[in-house]
Amino acid sequence: MASNKCAESSLVVIKVIRLCHVNNLKSILEDSNIDVKVIYLMRDPRGVLSSRLRVQEGTSRMTLQGVVKMCDRNLENVKFARGQPDWLRNKYKIIRYEDICQFPLKFAENIYKFVGLGMTSTMKRWIYANTKGSLRNMGDIRGFKVFKTLIRKEKKALKRIPRVQQSDEHVKRKALKQAILHDPYTTTRNSSATWRQWIAKLNFNEISSVQAKCSDVMNELRYLPVNEKQFTERTPPFIRTLCSKFNFNLC
Repeated sequence: MASNKCAESSLVVIKVIRLCHVNNLKSILEDSNIDVKVIYLMRDPRGVLSSRLRVQEGTSRMTLQGVVKMCDRNLENVKFARGQPDWLRNKYKIIRYEDICQFPLKFAENIYKFVGLGMTSTMKRWIYANTKGSLRNMGDIRGFKVFKTLIRKEKKALKRIPRVQQSDEHVKRKALKQAILHDPYTTTRNSSATWRQWIAKLNFNEISSVQAKCSDVMNELRYLPVNEKQFTERTPPFIRTLCSKFNFNLC
């Protein structure tokens, strides 16, 4: 049923978790019968490690090994993309997760423009709700259902308890709201804060290991290493502006 539905659509979007090498796409991108655009999303490996440690079983060392493999793969693809072979030109974009988090609407508009589409006001409202951590306008269906169930249960509970105790229930409700927003399996986030949370989630040894093993790709993508003093102060410049012919220009 899903295949038939996709076949009826004029636009098909495929999310690929791992792309070993851009060159594997050559036969597809050279096919004149297929109109394909590729967006390669890169992320600070320190943020990747922090995210994976939240949801994956296993030791920190095992998770770090997986992140290092990702760094090696991303480095090869970044260097390859800089050459921009003819079959890749105007069909491939590399963007950073952190840029999207800081400028969600601007980058969404650039992405839609890149693939030849326009944006509606409904799309813009959805993006705002999902990147500002807005529970009232939550676009994440899973999170929205949890939130609605929470409100319904709270209303019933408040009717059964004395008014003097209701303030405690409101405190609990606020805590539950935050739990929904920080559920790793929902997509609603305050994106302007989420992208740099790794510095509070990882210890300095973990950060140092990532920076040492992923230094080449971090340098290519202009992610800045932090030293122990910056880590303690929690206010280092994590990232520089990335301006190149294969990235959306924010300079």
